[in-house]
Amino acid sequence: MIMATEERVLVKPPSEVAKQRPGEIEDASWLPVKVKVRNLNFHYGGHQALFDNSIDIPASRVTAIIGPSGCGKSTHIRVYNRIFEIYRSHKAKGTVEIDGENVLSPATDILKLRKKVGMIFQRPTPFPMSIFNNVAYGVKLHYRASRGEIADRVEDALKRGALWDEVKDKLGEPATALSGGQQQRLCIARAIAVEPELILMDEPCSAIDPVATSKIEDLIETLRDNYTVVLVTHNMQQAARVSDFTAFFYKGRIVEFGATKKIFTNPDSGQTEDYITGRFG
Repeated sequence: MIMATEERVLVKPPSEVAKQRPGEIEDASWLPVKVKVRNLNFHYGGHQALFDNSIDIPASRVTAIIGPSGCGKSTHIRVYNRIFEIYRSHKAKGTVEIDGENVLSPATDILKLRKKVGMIFQRPTPFPMSIFNNVAYGVKLHYRASRGEIADRVEDALKRGALWDEVKDKLGEPATALSGGQQQRLCIARAIAVEPELILMDEPCSAIDPVATSKIEDLIETLRDNYTVVLVTHNMQQAARVSDFTAFFYKGRIVEFGATKKIFTNPDSGQTEDYITGRFG
């Protein structure tokens, strides 16, 4: 099994990987839209990082965001749940509608927004508490649930996070004792325990090994059944393997967006083609 897993992550041209995706959707226009972004501009103090971003993220699909370092990929998705607001100098202008509601409106309930929009960061971020309490934390925050209900939710989330079998006998142990790949799956389980509708993943595999990366990718494949997933990744082979749609960012602008197979095999933009073929970036 390990040999097969390692074989899967051998580097292939993303165009070849994308061709192998089954049941590829060629057009997003007929799909329901989960996130509608219009004229999004973002400033870090006096520095502008995003320029007039407009995109429709299809519901119940995986959308990858690719582009060179510093092009605004992570900045863009961090607007969706307004996590940027922990820094006073960071400002977003424009509209980001999730299910038709502009989350940048002052009337937005931030607690409800962050329940609806879960986020997985580049490095695993387990809380300094037990495995069980990591997953139960959000459940206790958002729901009035009995101990039995909390335990059921924790078990269900760990199963959906593909981690239950590995931790079911050590739920009381510190989460920080888990391996890096296990910690990242724990963070995914913690996010889905509160039943979000949108999951943002900011380079979730950049700090873990290839075998753990394969497990995360398998998990992403299963998440699309119940969630809308937006994945920021530097790994174009990963984008080609797991996403339905891909957006290419460059210097804070969205250059091109479309079905993953088309982006990697027949892009409309010369900039996109240059990037995915390694001629720049």
